[in-house]
Amino acid sequence: MKSLLPAINTPKKIIRTRKQKVEVLVPQLAEYIIQPNHVTNARYEYTLLQERIFTGMMYYLQTDIKELLRNANPLQLQIFSENKETDNYITLPVPLKDIAHPGNYNMVVAAAKKMRKTSIVFKVKDEEGNESTVVDGLISRATIPSAGHRRSSFLEIEVSRQVAEILINVQKKGNIPVEYTRYIYQIAQQASSKYTSLL
Repeated sequence: MKSLLPAINTPKKIIRTRKQKVEVLVPQLAEYIIQPNHVTNARYEYTLLQERIFTGMMYYLQTDIKELLRNANPLQLQIFSENKETDNYITLPVPLKDIAHPGNYNMVVAAAKKMRKTSIVFKVKDEEGNESTVVDGLISRATIPSAGHRRSSFLEIEVSRQVAEILINVQKKGNIPVEYTRYIYQIAQQASSKYTSLL
């Protein structure tokens, strides 16, 4: 049976881990995802396909997360300036080729739409360090728009501004970023189990 999920083919290299001195195979041109720990530790029930969609969303947000790590003003971030006309919603284009094979793109839209109904729990700290829990459906809308007679190669995901702020908000002590996770995008998207990216 053919897998529904694509392999992101990149050259591989062998590296040796620091602690256990074990050799592992990783992508040679690895792209790293940085995300806040409250996103990493969020509680939800997603399928493998939905995990790939979520990882694709975090991949798209990397420019804004890196700007925040460099102490940019959140109001000046590209994601918010590009979406001025729709004040309450942000659109994230996620490449379909990183999520599924072309024949299964309709399954991607169905999986994304189910994410609207699935609760996700973030434990977010405010400026005083108090912890509160935000429960919300991650996605407001998901479509593959048509470009003339052809369909786009992107899944357009609409999220609320509040959710976008949660996804990019890395906690800091002073001006130093703390409480964030870094992992390789290609490894997360090639995972054969939905639990791999959670680990």
